[in-house]
Amino acid sequence: MTEKEAIDKGYEIYVAIKQYSTVAKGYAMGFSNNDDDDGFVKLVVDKSYRILGAHVVGPHAAILVQPFVYLMNSGFTCVLPESSGEEDIPKLSRACPEGGSFMPIYRSMVIHPSLNEVTGWAIGSLKPVNIKM
Repeated sequence: MTEKEAIDKGYEIYVAIKQYSTVAKGYAMGFSNNDDDDGFVKLVVDKSYRILGAHVVGPHAAILVQPFVYLMNSGFTCVLPESSGEEDIPKLSRACPEGGSFMPIYRSMVIHPSLNEVTGWAIGSLKPVNIKM
C-alpha cells in the first residue's frame, strides 16, 4: 500500500525513506546521496506498527523487500484457550504476537557491511505523518 492509499483509507501512519547511499555497502557500491540512481527503501506503517507497504527501488530490490513480504503475510487468527479466571489468561503479547509487525526486524541485528542495513535503518527512521496523539 502506498502512503497516499493508507491515508485515503483512514490509517494513521508513520513513513520512512532510506537511500542505499546511507549505508556502507551502498556507498561501496558507488551510490552517492545526490545520485539520480541512488536506490531506496520506503516503508508505510500504521500506528500499531503493522507494515502497510514496503517499497524498494534499486539493485537487489527483490531480495531486500522479501523480509517485509514475509512479515506482511504473517498475520494469523489467534485462538486463546478458554479460561476459568483471570489468572489463567496468558499475556496477550506472548499468546498472540501481532502478525505483520516490523518488530522482528527492529529487534534484530544486520550484517555490516551489507545492503540489508538500509532496511533496518529505514525502520529506525520512521516519522509520523498523520498520527493523532
